Amino acid sequence: MPNREISATTNKNAGTLRMGLYRRCIAQYNEAIGQEFFIEAVAIIESLIADRLESRLSMKHGGKEEKRRFSTIGRLSSELGGKNADEPLEAREVYNEIRIWAKNRNRVIHEIVKLEENELPDWDNRYSRARQTAEEGMSLFRKLDRIVNILNKNESC
Repeated sequence: MPNREISATTNKNAGTLRMGLYRRCIAQYNEAIGQEFFIEAVAIIESLIADRLESRLSMKHGGKEEKRRFSTIGRLSSELGGKNADEPLEAREVYNEIRIWAKNRNRVIHEIVKLEENELPDWDNRYSRARQTAEEGMSLFRKLDRIVNILNKNESC
């Protein structure tokens, strides 16, 4: 993957634009679930979770536009919820849940055809895991979104 930098935008319409993207992503997630495209649903949720983690990290850096290298949700959640993090307990617990979820996400996205020693391939079980991971991801996204909205709002006052 090429090194690319991302930055929180200072565009004053960013919130409205992002909300539109969120609505469309959630609608597409629901469509993917309904059509049983669970791997697509997992990918969409990962993007939503990463965006909320990036938003929180940006606010912790004073809400200033911050350029960072592209990072995984595992790294982002570890940065926010690590040993020296000053986040509230509820937030740290969600960051930890996200790190665990990210491992399941990796199995669904990257290991769907990989064989483990002494394992018989079973497509139905693997695809069922994809559905479960997508649904757990949506639940985590909703928890994370609520927490980030509260924390960022409190810090912006």
